[in-house]
Amino acid sequence: MKEEILGQFGLNTREIQLYLALLREQTSTPNKLAQITGINRTTVYLDLDSLKQQGLVTSYIKHAKKHYQATDPKKLLEILEEKKQNVRSILPQLENLYAPRTDLYVELFEGKQGIKKIYEDIVEKKDSVLVLGATGKSYDVLLYYYPHLIQKAIQANIQERCIANYTAQEAMKKHPENFVSVKFLPQGNEAHVTTIIYADKVAHLCLQEDKIYAVLIREQYLNNTYRAHFELLWSLLPA
Repeated sequence: MKEEILGQFGLNTREIQLYLALLREQTSTPNKLAQITGINRTTVYLDLDSLKQQGLVTSYIKHAKKHYQATDPKKLLEILEEKKQNVRSILPQLENLYAPRTDLYVELFEGKQGIKKIYEDIVEKKDSVLVLGATGKSYDVLLYYYPHLIQKAIQANIQERCIANYTAQEAMKKHPENFVSVKFLPQGNEAHVTTIIYADKVAHLCLQEDKIYAVLIREQYLNNTYRAHFELLWSLLPA
């Protein structure tokens, strides 16, 4: 898990090995790091320079030898915040380029990162949310991210009503009661894809083990239709 998350910072496999080795060793020479990791010594120098440029590693001279040490891991949060600030600085320009040319917009997102983009968009809109066919798989698929997302949604004062699968009862108990109101589909009427209705959009999320994707559609008539279907089903289900 550590390696996967560090990879999201743009570190290659060797850089991750060296960074973790330096955290364990506290300080080390390139020669020793090459022995520990099995990475070619010349490549070790190159990767250490890359880590140094990213602010994750520092160096000093001791007994005429160059030693390296990892910076405080909290530096990763600083890097992340800096990247977010950089994106925010150009966001207005990007949104001008992105401005939709039609009233209909459809986009396909694949993998866990794609699912996260949908959730982040929901939080950003700060609108009420209707969920149809919740499977309860978000906690498993997005193990560390999803609880953090729920807290962000609560802070944004987003209210959710959810019609969930009968089998998702245990998973839904993890949601704070002041955040979500839940009703359950009858046993045997399981949804395999979750539909999320928010703002002027409808998102279809598949979180099955062999298929993880989301289809996002922005179109007001479609959104209104799904809202009407949700309200009808909500009125028919017991509290």
